[in-house]
Amino acid sequence: MRIDYGPGYRVYYKKVGQKIVVLLVGGGMVFENFDTPGSFDFDKSFGLSARLGYQFNEQLALDLEYLHLDGFATSYNGVEVFDTDGYAVTVNARFFMSDTQAKPYFLAGMGIADFKVTDTIGYGFSVSDSDILIKAGLGIDYKVSDSVALFGEISYCYTEGNIEGMDYIPLIVGVKFKL
Repeated sequence: MRIDYGPGYRVYYKKVGQKIVVLLVGGGMVFENFDTPGSFDFDKSFGLSARLGYQFNEQLALDLEYLHLDGFATSYNGVEVFDTDGYAVTVNARFFMSDTQAKPYFLAGMGIADFKVTDTIGYGFSVSDSDILIKAGLGIDYKVSDSVALFGEISYCYTEGNIEGMDYIPLIVGVKFKL
């Protein structure tokens, strides 16, 4: 099912028994915490997040999240040399601490992340790899009405395996539609 909400916004949902499964959309800044040798400097990136979730009860929700990371510019001694793009797909559990208008929560998740590093100085260098991602964070849902809530969250994304050391910190804000 689909609801058109304003110019360019779409909300997709499905009713499952008495529960509603809702798509959440948000965006924000992503800060790197890459473990690299030498004098490398990374800019922050813009992130776009989309989630499809299910709330089991007032304390527990589960969602599938896609986070697109757009362009960590990498400089060495003041010269931009690489651009790092990526994405992550995670399954997250949210543990809500209250059932009030402002609902703080803890989150924990696990999934896969993929990063592509491309040179920006013309050598044609490009490498891409993916592996395991572990996520932990804090957030808050703020109920605006019975059907709309705003959310904000910050998490730490720890990478392992082939992409070890490509950790990052997304700060995401968005809108949640509950039908």
